[in-house]
Amino acid sequence: MAGTYTEIVEILAPESAVAGSAVNIAVAIRNTWSATIHVYCVAVLNSESRFIDWLDAWVNPGQTLYFNGSFVMPNNDARIDAVSYWEDTDGYVHSDDSMSKDVNLAAVPTVPAVSEFSIADYSQV
Repeated sequence: MAGTYTEIVEILAPESAVAGSAVNIAVAIRNTWSATIHVYCVAVLNSESRFIDWLDAWVNPGQTLYFNGSFVMPNNDARIDAVSYWEDTDGYVHSDDSMSKDVNLAAVPTVPAVSEFSIADYSQV
């Protein structure tokens, strides 16, 4: 459900990531109001690490902007919580919409053991 002035349309993030890898995300925020407004975006990882920290832009009516950020995947599943804010004419900033998305911890790809390799005999070809 959209807020009063903004709507978080989507959080673009992978479904899973390997621990220690960089995870790039984008939060798409649409201005649902009839005038240009000053919009802010905050995104937090697992309720503790803010990795999009008050990015802001002036957004035209009906326009959708993407606010980008990244984090290092922890050694467990991750939850992204994004919040959109708008600035009132008196300068106060108000929260408006929110959305969450999970990024699951992916297994580390296994490297074949030396015993799994074999030497092909091409002399028979």
